[in-house]
Amino acid sequence: RLVALPPVGVKAALHRLLHSRPPPVKPQELIVALHKLSPTKELTMKKVAEAIDVCFNDKSIFSTQVLAVVLQQLLDQNPLPTLYMRTVLLSLKLSP
Repeated sequence: RLVALPPVGVKAALHRLLHSRPPPVKPQELIVALHKLSPTKELTMKKVAEAIDVCFNDKSIFSTQVLAVVLQQLLDQNPLPTLYMRTVLLSLKLSP
């Protein structure tokens, strides 16, 4: 449901989720969970990708170390998530 919100709502909800003390979910768990979402009519891959972008743009939470853990966890999944390669490229762009 969170990802199906308008972009401003997604950004606000993810910010609240990740910056609460203690956070109810670890950052790497959130990204992996976003990758596991199945597209529906209301929840498109584009919206999931936008939610991942919002997370990655929060550099105070998604450090290079967190991104490395995320990529390893996604790599261990079989089959690889649809957005895996996009996430690898985004990670390389943000943390060369």
